Amino acid sequence: MEQLLTYAYNADKKLVSIEDVLSGLDCNCYCPSCNGRLIARKGSVKVHHFAHYQCPECATGYQTSIHLLAKEIISERKYFYLDHFGNELKIKPSKILLEKKTGDIIPDILIYCGSRLLIIEIYVTHKVDVYKLDKIRKMKTSAIEIDLHDLVGNINKENLWTEINKPERQKWLYNDKDEARIENKAKYVTVN
Repeated sequence: MEQLLTYAYNADKKLVSIEDVLSGLDCNCYCPSCNGRLIARKGSVKVHHFAHYQCPECATGYQTSIHLLAKEIISERKYFYLDHFGNELKIKPSKILLEKKTGDIIPDILIYCGSRLLIIEIYVTHKVDVYKLDKIRKMKTSAIEIDLHDLVGNINKENLWTEINKPERQKWLYNDKDEARIENKAKYVTVN
């Protein structure tokens, strides 16, 4: 299935859907990856989508739009469902920050639930590498990665929200509570 760009930046640098803009160049939109000018193609044959205007299609526009849209959805909804080893938890953050530095890293999303902190990384083109994972573990901060790398087709907010909440798309990178339990158990193990 073809990956069609259905979200772009408008002149105010806000992410907008193809369905919410005027057709043609009147959309006044730009690629979220290369910042190239886009044209809104809203005909009757193909699915409505953005295309680069007078320049080649960039290779990462679609992926960048998915990444940005996932972050926007989580910050707008003010909750999401998290799989914790087969148990579904509804997370209702007291505060959500996007691309805000904590420790030595800049995670995609920082979620505060009272005094607890959760890092969320969105995997579309790049997984969390071993260096960032090591920094997360040293910070002893819970972190998950939401895997959206294989999404194709006409993505909108509703179907992306569904994908974000699927347990099979969520992977624990580090869980501070589980690590604390493991450390406490290790203290009481005796060697004969």
